[in-house]
Amino acid sequence: MYTQFSFIFFAAAGTARSVFSEIPAHAVLELARASGRVSEVLCDDPASVSRTAIADTSDPVWSAPLRQAWPYYLMGASQMWLDLVSQLARDEASTGAALSFDQLDGRYASAGEAITTLWQNEGRHAFLHHLNALFGYEPILIIERRHMRF
Repeated sequence: MYTQFSFIFFAAAGTARSVFSEIPAHAVLELARASGRVSEVLCDDPASVSRTAIADTSDPVWSAPLRQAWPYYLMGASQMWLDLVSQLARDEASTGAALSFDQLDGRYASAGEAITTLWQNEGRHAFLHHLNALFGYEPILIIERRHMRF
């Protein structure tokens, strides 16, 4: 089975080059390669990317105000997600011994299951209700074409 992981970020070309230079030698990536779980790592050429404004990283079909604001919302959501994964993976931590890639993978699979449980049990209120609050509890039009409040 083929899976692709994309790490998307917005930065100056020099910062992007620095990040891209550190990825190939990362210890976890080496473990993933050794376990046969990674076949290749591809990085964009920062000089070839034409995005000059943070709004350029958003969906081009969105309105200009949403494109401009979206990256800031996503940054907060990404920070929250990283914190949840870190907390839940830390709860699964071993005694500090070096772990194989399969052991690391198992730890993050367990964290993923815990995040799914959190989403299913608390997501409606913690995420959807409070996001709806930002917009004044205005009803939204969902696929079934009915108004719904969280």
